Amino acid sequence: MKPLFLVLARRPYDWFKKGFKKYELREEKIKYNKDTVISGRRVIVQRNQKNEGKFTGKIGKVKRGSLKFILNHVPFKQIVPPAKSKNEAIDIITKAGYIKNQNNYIAFEIKR
Repeated sequence: MKPLFLVLARRPYDWFKKGFKKYELREEKIKYNKDTVISGRRVIVQRNQKNEGKFTGKIGKVKRGSLKFILNHVPFKQIVPPAKSKNEAIDIITKAGYIKNQNNYIAFEIKR
C-alpha cells in the first residue's frame, strides 16, 4: 500500500516536529476513512503545498466517531497542543474551518 500523504499548515506541522502534537484530526471522507487510515500504514507529512519540509512516520492508534467521542478518547492536547481545555480545543478546531460535518471524524496517531 502506498503511503498516506498529509499536507499540514505551518503551525500543526511544527507541533508534530517538536513532539507536541501526536494525532491528526480529519473529517471522514474519501481520502481519510476506515479503508485508508490504517494502523501501521506509512504516512508522509508535508508542510504546506510548497513542500517547505516533510517527515515520514507510521499511523498508530485510530479513533473514529463524533468530535465529542474522539475528544473523550484522545487527550485534546495531543490534537491541539496550545488548547487549555477540551472546549478551547473544540473552538480552535471549528474556527480553523476544518470541521464542517458534526458526525464523522477520524483521528489518527502519527508515530515517528
